[in-house]
Amino acid sequence: MRDWASIDRGGPQPPQENIDKWERAVKENDPSILTNEDRLRMLRRWPLDKANYYCTFHVGSTIDELVQKAAKTDNLTEAEAIIVLNTPFGDSIPEDQQEMTNQKRWSSNTKKMFHDVLELLLTAPEMGSEKTARTNAEIAFGRIKALRKPELKNFSIDDLKNITGCNMLPWVKGIEKHLEQQPVWGFVCIRTSFGEDSSWETFKEFFAHATESALVFPRNFASIRPFWKIQWIEDLSMVDASVVDLCSYFRRLCEENKVEPGLRHDAFLYANTEAIDSVISSPTMPSPAFVMAAQAAYDGTTNPDLPPLYQDFAGSVRISIPHVYTTFWARLISTAEDLQEHLLGKSARMRHTWGEVFAKAQIIHEQTYPIKPFFMGFSPER
Repeated sequence: MRDWASIDRGGPQPPQENIDKWERAVKENDPSILTNEDRLRMLRRWPLDKANYYCTFHVGSTIDELVQKAAKTDNLTEAEAIIVLNTPFGDSIPEDQQEMTNQKRWSSNTKKMFHDVLELLLTAPEMGSEKTARTNAEIAFGRIKALRKPELKNFSIDDLKNITGCNMLPWVKGIEKHLEQQPVWGFVCIRTSFGEDSSWETFKEFFAHATESALVFPRNFASIRPFWKIQWIEDLSMVDASVVDLCSYFRRLCEENKVEPGLRHDAFLYANTEAIDSVISSPTMPSPAFVMAAQAAYDGTTNPDLPPLYQDFAGSVRISIPHVYTTFWARLISTAEDLQEHLLGKSARMRHTWGEVFAKAQIIHEQTYPIKPFFMGFSPER
């Protein structure tokens, strides 16, 4: 048989015996040549027990249950659509099917042969539900892409890589669980500069637009985007307040129940003169505009156990506004799901402490978080 893998080699190829079997099935127009294991491997569901584990973790059902659902409706979440089309995804790829992760690097001939045999497989009578499910998943995913398309112009490639890179963390799932108990999620932002009110209004409008725009890119965004909130606080006693005073003020607001429970974290935002001016000077996205984020527990002291790189941390960091409710939240705000992923070895290099957020921001001249994805620390499996 023809050595498809040697033609126009694009990178690591699947075993030649697999390619030979694919070619034979297509040539003889006979999907029965493919064993059940062959079929599961082609659908990226081998071994099935691991695929079921990841499917259950992400969407709460087994592969078969999800396929049966998708065969009846295109009303699917993004995670459901991705699993139907490409199981499993992200860091969840079992070691047994590493060869499939190189699909984008296969030679053009190998890709075509795989596509042809997959189309043949879906013609088998017993694959009717699978074929319909994949069609509905494509429809669902098409709607999601249509929502994202007009927002692409607002972001650089690095912005998008930072936001979508966080899909490897279960932060959206964490917010979904949070929303089971609270009606909203988000932050408090304290105004510390009381110049022209028109500038303040422009800042708030930009913040809302940038956040809404950014929140279409996380996986399964539809479950969290309608519920984000920012609580603006304007108190003249906080004009040009120090970080220590702001942190104390925020903690007091929480103690007095003046902050909604869904917005109480070891982080809050504040808008000083520099932050407001960053919007006024660059009011159109993509923009370097930022807001300040502070560690609520900060009291002006430095933890002596901190590495030298973090010793200059003074309680606050500049955060690029489109990344406040995406990259910053995903990497800093911990959840039970983060812990589970950490125990599985998935998120150790992705979660950031306050010290790490500060240290990352110092790498670039602008001293704004996040920085280029290369320096952000991604999981080694990526």
